[in-house]
Amino acid sequence: ILFDDRLREMSFGVCEGMTNYFQAKDSPISALFQDPVNYHTPVEQGESFEELFTRTGSFLEEVVEPDLREGKDVLIVGHGAMNCSIICQVKGIPLEQFWEAGIENCKLKKLL
Repeated sequence: ILFDDRLREMSFGVCEGMTNYFQAKDSPISALFQDPVNYHTPVEQGESFEELFTRTGSFLEEVVEPDLREGKDVLIVGHGAMNCSIICQVKGIPLEQFWEAGIENCKLKKLL
């Protein structure tokens, strides 16, 4: 088992733990779920999609790809946005379809 900080969930900054984000249309986190292409990172410590894709992409490149080349199987366990970022990168799914790429809770998804 390998623990890697690059697999932590996306940081929502000051919006961490916010509830009712769908009802609060002026909330910076609302676009994250409803219109990811137009999501703007909250100024206070939030993470952009670019930052999320960079860190998860480096994990794929540095850890997963070498193991796959050696014929090993790899299981990645994570959370919502982090999982979607990995799936989007592996499958070439555009940001517009970011949330559609996800995995149902407690399910497995074979990527290769």
